[in-house]
Amino acid sequence: MNQVEYNFVWTNPSAGAPIVSIASYGITFNSATIEMLKKPRNILIGFDTNAKVIGVKPIDDETNPKAYDFAEKERKGYIRIGNRDLIKYISSQIGIDYSKSIRYLANWDENEQILIVDLMKPLNHDKNES
Repeated sequence: MNQVEYNFVWTNPSAGAPIVSIASYGITFNSATIEMLKKPRNILIGFDTNAKVIGVKPIDDETNPKAYDFAEKERKGYIRIGNRDLIKYISSQIGIDYSKSIRYLANWDENEQILIVDLMKPLNHDKNES
């Protein structure tokens, strides 16, 4: 019998699913997503235009000029990273209007140690939704 390797991400019972929300003002990470990232001091945020995904990489190097402060921004179980220009750029590249917040299920890539957000798979993108 083949041994199956599992890679569990253990979460707090009250955390829920790992959700990343994107709106015109920035990106918001819920508590489950924060736990997946292991509450790093800083993160890098990247956008892959071909795959239409956002990658979030935890780092502890505060001298990296591309790093966003992360852990210190936690408020009431979530973290918001404000960057209107990045969201405008992403919106222009993939044709999604972020004037209303859109939620995405986040996935952890164990090999790359990156949180992946597939922008083509929103949880609540519905034209009739308010």
